[in-house]
Amino acid sequence: MMAGIDSTFDAVMFIAITLRSNTRGVIAHTFSSADFTRVALNGKEMSEGSFNAAIAGHFGVPVIMNSGDDAAVVHDC
Repeated sequence: MMAGIDSTFDAVMFIAITLRSNTRGVIAHTFSSADFTRVALNGKEMSEGSFNAAIAGHFGVPVIMNSGDDAAVVHDC
């Protein structure tokens, strides 16, 4: 999802973000619920949105918008 991002980007926006696996909401999966039941970064459980935000942050690119159902936005922000 973040292929090609680098420090030349001004910002990123996430549209229709999903909840992380094992979280109650409309669609809860992380990358592929058939392959992953949990993804963590430095011991913190991550969703696709938070994982992608970490990649953007690595390049100094801010996340300026995150949309999804109410549960996804609460858990990811």
